[in-house]
Amino acid sequence: PWPMGGAAVYRSPTDAGFTLAAMAGARGVIGVTLDELQPGPESRIDHASRLQVKLHAGALASTTRPALLAGANAAAIQGADGEWEVIQFETATLVAPSTYVLTALLRGQAGTERAMREAIPAGAPFVLLDGALTPIPLTRDDIGLPLNWRSGPANLDLGDAAYRTTTHAFRGLGLRPLSPV
Repeated sequence: PWPMGGAAVYRSPTDAGFTLAAMAGARGVIGVTLDELQPGPESRIDHASRLQVKLHAGALASTTRPALLAGANAAAIQGADGEWEVIQFETATLVAPSTYVLTALLRGQAGTERAMREAIPAGAPFVLLDGALTPIPLTRDDIGLPLNWRSGPANLDLGDAAYRTTTHAFRGLGLRPLSPV
């Protein structure tokens, strides 16, 4: 469950001395894919593919074509190789509790065309890229460094058992230039 008061994210290069990196004030819209998603066309709306997702929390909504082309309804889906593809969807149809079918897809958005090399399997993580996401400030010097991250309820002490620890090194993929047209 989403903690009262939001979530806190701490970082440290060692197992001690954690410093606050970010505070997430809103719960993100996350879930999993229920269908396999084959690679699709780039630079145009894919009317042939559909993707069914089951959300753990939140809701999805359809958008207009102009809003879609202006960047609305972006989501990231993690492929079997660990790469994230950014898609957009024009139509979200509720077909069961917390389950949506997404159609009129824009694939490989924001420079993620290469993540579309292989089919994305059913059960892949799905994250709506909206205002609930909290960026973690990083410098160029942080890229490639394996840092220890602790996250948990902001209203609890960092040493509380509710906090989870993971080690991760950011690769700086967002700094790559977009593919040429």
